[in-house]
Amino acid sequence: MTQINIFLILRVLLLKAGLIILFSSLTKADDSASFKLYQLLERTNSLSARFQQQISYEQGSIMAEQFRGDFLFLKPNYLRWVIEPPAAQEIVSNGDKIWIHDVELEQVIIHDFKNDLLATPSLIFSSSLADINRSYTVTEQQAKEQSQYFVLKANSRSSLFIRLELEFFQGVISQVKLVSDDQINIISFSNTKTNISPAIDLFTFDLPKTAEVLYNYDR
Repeated sequence: MTQINIFLILRVLLLKAGLIILFSSLTKADDSASFKLYQLLERTNSLSARFQQQISYEQGSIMAEQFRGDFLFLKPNYLRWVIEPPAAQEIVSNGDKIWIHDVELEQVIIHDFKNDLLATPSLIFSSSLADINRSYTVTEQQAKEQSQYFVLKANSRSSLFIRLELEFFQGVISQVKLVSDDQINIISFSNTKTNISPAIDLFTFDLPKTAEVLYNYDR
């Protein structure tokens, strides 16, 4: 997988996952699907989990790649996404910059953090109800057992994906599905812990001395 593909996956995740801060206050109750989603997201200040990611093409008919690793998210915009070998990569954000480290290539790409809910869907974890409604049309699928399922259709044609599907189990995010014109990403979470207190230095990145560094922003 190229570095560009990895960055696109990050931008449509989580996760982002996440995950992905600073909520606005609400003046009245709202029974809409977007408000129910907002209430679930508001409960999560931080999240750590194992993840399994499956990428397929042609609307799921061709399985292309699978990844596993660890995910860590802290509000407002802190992210740590570690992909295990053989495609070992690290994606770290401190809310200002995003570092993408390809371990095998010994290369680091540094991006500006984009405060755009459609470009970086992990920001949905920090968004106000107004932000969610402005960016997405939200519907809730029929709940079953202890799960809730939401479909978010992007309101802008400039979005990197057609829709974002979020599944919650017992009130905690358990799966994210990202559907674009030619690609489907499914990220499943396990061993999930919420509202922990991770050390802030986990979201800083020290450049390896031997790595090639590429700056994808104006310096």
